[in-house]
Amino acid sequence: NVMSSLQDLRENRYNLITSLKTTSDK
Repeated sequence: NVMSSLQDLRENRYNLITSLKTTSDK
């Protein structure tokens, strides 16, 4: 399913961004 794949990519990108933000906050 293409839509589910796009959703996974979006979530992965969001998780990556948040992890980078928390790392830069330290």
